[in-house]
Amino acid sequence: MDFNKRDILNALGLQTESNFWTAALAGFGVGCLVGAAVAIMVTPKSGKELRSDIMEKGRDLIGRGKEMAENMGVGQGMGNKNPMTPTY
Repeated sequence: MDFNKRDILNALGLQTESNFWTAALAGFGVGCLVGAAVAIMVTPKSGKELRSDIMEKGRDLIGRGKEMAENMGVGQGMGNKNPMTPTY
């Protein structure tokens, strides 16, 4: 009987060829790390300024969401400002 490297690795349940998804996932991970590093290096604001801007935009987004919910009558019971008819 003649055994080669591929037969032995197959018997052990190991692969000799690389898997496409493993390489794709590794490439995606490296790309994320490089993108994050570049974003940090080119950000024109300090960390404190950036955090305050993010908090301000978050508060604005929450405020707009609450305003939209009030206009749609969410949580107001039967006294809706703009009653909506159900669509089916």
